[in-house]
Amino acid sequence: MVELEPALKAIAEQIERGEDLDGAARRLGEILAATPGNAQALQLAGAAAFRRQDFAGAEEYFRRAARAAPDDAGSANNLGQALRAQDKISEARAEFWRAMALDNVFAEPAMNLGLMAAADGHWADAIEFYARALCRRINFAEAHFNWAIALERLGEPEGAIGHYRRAIQFRPAYMQAINNLGVLLDDAGRHQEAEALFREGLAQDDGVAELWSSLGSNLRAQGQLDAASEAHGRALALRPDFPKCRWNLALLQLAEGEFGEGWANYRYRPSAERGATPFPGVPWADHQPGAAVNVRGEQGLGDELYFLRFVRELAVRGVKARYAGDARLRPLLRRLDFVEVADLSDGGDWVSAADLPYLLSARSAPASIRLDAEPAHLARMRARLAEAGPPPYLGITYRAGIKQPGSLYKEISIDALAVAIRNYPGTIVNLQRAPGAGEGDALRAALGGEAADFTACNDDLEDMLALMALIDHLAGVSNTNMHLRAAAGRQALVLVTHPAEYRWMAAGDSSPWFPDFRLFRQAADGTWDAALDNLRRELP
Repeated sequence: MVELEPALKAIAEQIERGEDLDGAARRLGEILAATPGNAQALQLAGAAAFRRQDFAGAEEYFRRAARAAPDDAGSANNLGQALRAQDKISEARAEFWRAMALDNVFAEPAMNLGLMAAADGHWADAIEFYARALCRRINFAEAHFNWAIALERLGEPEGAIGHYRRAIQFRPAYMQAINNLGVLLDDAGRHQEAEALFREGLAQDDGVAELWSSLGSNLRAQGQLDAASEAHGRALALRPDFPKCRWNLALLQLAEGEFGEGWANYRYRPSAERGATPFPGVPWADHQPGAAVNVRGEQGLGDELYFLRFVRELAVRGVKARYAGDARLRPLLRRLDFVEVADLSDGGDWVSAADLPYLLSARSAPASIRLDAEPAHLARMRARLAEAGPPPYLGITYRAGIKQPGSLYKEISIDALAVAIRNYPGTIVNLQRAPGAGEGDALRAALGGEAADFTACNDDLEDMLALMALIDHLAGVSNTNMHLRAAAGRQALVLVTHPAEYRWMAAGDSSPWFPDFRLFRQAADGTWDAALDNLRRELP
């Protein structure tokens, strides 16, 4: 690239910092009035307009610069950026290709073509362009960073880790790369390595809110809850409007019984569909008897069953509740006397069931709703259990959720669970939803005998509710069946994965949300030994 004229260098630095862009534009206008074909001044005028998000103005300046210096690859690349910002995709792509042809060592246009491919979800194509960029500049940190993102999207975390490391190697203070790498290490269970990385980044710049928030999540995963809360607090002090951090802090606060602040921060959960249920600004004043509220279910079946206790609280206050949720729940909900089953197509304003604790200023844990199983389903499930084997009956589940970064996934290995339950003096009933191929055989081998297969009952909530009312014991990870068991008024033995969901609290062998349940907690290091020893002693 051509060295900037001294008079323009200070303006370029000012634009790079984003300082007084209007003033920079005025000075450049004066220069261009005297020298209209000054390609460098035209480039800087385009850059100033681009920083002000005046993309049409930037395009005009970059086109003039390209006419003044038709062989300059930088002008073509910048014009491509301005065109892309205006969704002039084909024109932008042509300019990036032109920039590549004009300068065979200029890496930015190849990376920009990769970013365009990535924006269309063409991750493999994006990687090809990032590779071309790196052929032109081997130490191009941003190309390694974007390659890592593409590999994450393709489900290749180990490859992504490698490219994030290269990005940081070439740009040690690359905070976004440090954060992303640490999060990937956390997802892989490499918590101490991730913590060290977050702290190294903060040692370079302790004003990065994302790093403090990620450190908070990391410390929670290691069981250091006070330190985790402090880290999230540091993040919010830097960036009060940080929804993801408030959500993560909510999970900590609720798990420690800080319900006031916890439910306030829970409003920032990523699952909330704010187009349908607006963000609640302040708690409700007391509703007068006869007032009506439309409530919309949120998240999964288990969460809907859980939050229905707060719908019941509306009835306690004399408020009529109309509820629209998962269609599979409708037959059960019609038996509740505190709610009218509704449909979203009925119109009107709706609130999310998951916002009710905040709106109602909840400071305690209401009991679960109660649901009575239908006699016909009770009779059918009773007969099936008798055919399966002698009582007592132990229902088990070993997995729940979807295994992907950021999702709530719970699992205990079949082999580990089998060791704790194989001497159960009755019939073991497999209630696992959607078991994987070969898992039935694996369970049989681990138990040294058969487990009655009732997995298909997950497709019929009436059958599963009847089973929850009938079986003598239920042991497993948290899932919808646990909520049905509570609704049936029965006890359960919950294998609580670490870090615990807030509804199981941060510590202890019970939860105020499910006071009749016994909890058996996975250790912070991922082991289940103590929990399974205690479970074995709890069972007959």
